Amino acid sequence: DYQGCDKLPAVFGEVYRRLGGRVVFVLNCPHDRVLFRRLKEEDVLHRVVWVKPMRFNDPLRQSMYAAADVVLLPGTRFPTVYYAERLKLFEYLASYSAIVAEWTPGVAGVLKHMHNAYFVPLGDVESMADAVVELYEDRGLLETLREQAYADCRKYDWRVLARKYKRFIENIFG
Repeated sequence: DYQGCDKLPAVFGEVYRRLGGRVVFVLNCPHDRVLFRRLKEEDVLHRVVWVKPMRFNDPLRQSMYAAADVVLLPGTRFPTVYYAERLKLFEYLASYSAIVAEWTPGVAGVLKHMHNAYFVPLGDVESMADAVVELYEDRGLLETLREQAYADCRKYDWRVLARKYKRFIENIFG
């Protein structure tokens, strides 16, 4: 999977084994037979609410992110994911949820470990599950990360960026 979602069944499985019925997973991606089978193999299909993809500006999409305690941002070495500051990253910042992200150069340009996100090594499913469990058990850390992420999202508001771009252009063209 070029976005890294193929790791999520293993993460969900490990989190479910450790936290049990205290968790529900929401998966927002196209239905996929391989993903479906892997969720079933991990014995978490009954704990997954599978929501079909929505338009980027669908209010339900942002509401869904905001309802989550923790959101996961998997990555891959696929260049458009590895080096990109993806739209979902900014949606997560604005959602007031704690972000667990696999470290990639694109993500590291916006998120900072233990400041506004919890970084895990790329491809380390066990670390991603550990991070989710730690945030579930340490509500203070969860609140700190979600508050800072939400505060940091204001830096990317178009009204703030427009002033910066305007100054930049004026400096170039006088």
